[in-house]
Formats: sequence, C-alpha cells, structure tokens
Amino acid sequence: MPNRSERLAELVGIILGDGGITKYQLKITLNKNTESGYIEFVSRLFNELFREYPQRYYYGGRKNSVCILCLGGIELIEFLKEIGLDKRNKVKMQAGVPDWIKRNERYKRACLRGLEDTDGCVYYHKHKTKGFKCFNIGWTLTNHSKKILLFVYNTLFNNGFTPKLKEHSVYLYKETEVVKYFDIIGSHNPHHLDRFKKYRELKSKWRSTQVADEARLESV
Repeated sequence: MPNRSERLAELVGIILGDGGITKYQLKITLNKNTESGYIEFVSRLFNELFREYPQRYYYGGRKNSVCILCLGGIELIEFLKEIGLDKRNKVKMQAGVPDWIKRNERYKRACLRGLEDTDGCVYYHKHKTKGFKCFNIGWTLTNHSKKILLFVYNTLFNNGFTPKLKEHSVYLYKETEVVKYFDIIGSHNPHHLDRFKKYRELKSKWRSTQVADEARLESV
C-alpha cells in the first residue's frame, strides 16, 4: 500500500467528493460526457498508488451517463480505513478530512484540488456594479458535510483567499482569486481547465465589445 503523499491526499479529496466505499470496493462516480479526461487521470492515479487500474462501468442514457471506477479488495478497504476513510454514509456521518492531511500544507492543497475537481465547478456570471456591466468568473464547491466545507474554507483562507461560506457551498467571487486558485492549487480535471480557458477567451471578446460600445457613445 502507498505511503502518505500529495498524490494520496488528492485521492482522499476525490473519494470525499465523488467516492463511495463498500465492504469490498472503492467506487468513484464521474460524468462520462463531461469528464472523460478526468476519468483517465483518476484511472492513472489508481494505478500509480495501488499498481492496478480500476474497472469501468457505464450507466444511464446519452445525456446523463456516468462512469463508475471500481477497485476492490479487503486489503484496500482496510488501508482506506487506516488513513481515515470510512465505508459509512459520508453525509450522515458528516465525514471530515483526515488529520494527517490537515497537519501538512502541501497535503491540504492536494486534497482541496481533489475535492474541487469532483464536487466543484467554474461558472460565468454577468451583473452590474455601480451601473457598470461586468462579466466575471466564479468558483464554487458544494458538499453536504460541514466538516469538509470548513476544511475547504480554512484551506483557502490560509492560502490568501477570501472565500464565502453559504449553507452547503464555498464560493470565490473575484476573478483575481479564481485565477490565483488555478495558479496555486491547480486542477487535474480538463473540464474545469477548459472552462477557465474559455472564460478568458470570452472575457477578451467581451472587453472588446465594451470598448467598441463606449467609443460609439462618445462619438454621438
């Protein structure tokens, strides 16, 4: 079984996000359509840590099909228990991040990355501030365990962010902080990275449109 490391801490984040542990299996449930690249990453991570690729099972229709990655074995389940992961219901038991991760800054950032890559999203929003039109990017992570949300909030805060905690989600609203997140924490989920890249392209076009509109108004 693997030693404690950043890669293992990231897998813990993935499990706490989209994972499930049964008596004999570890399962990670991902979206086949939007996360095909991330499925490949998680499969490679399994092999890197446990020297074995997970089995893949596909369910659902064309629009909502999911891929479940499964790795089994009593030894694996015992190992997961040893590092602080339980097979009981995560929400009902209010699962938290293991202490060995919370004591190490590098492990905390890696675990946060795993959580965001599974339970998080990057979104765009248009709004007005003091009469000016704005087009910005947002970052959020949703989880129904208060312990996990507090871990996310505290890890972000201790890395210089100004997160907002609301019910079951943690948010970053400032464009500069979302950019900083991808610089400091990063992501291994191509879907998140593509949306971040797309935002920058859209923001550049939006700014060009705004400048053109302002120029037309000034010429009137």
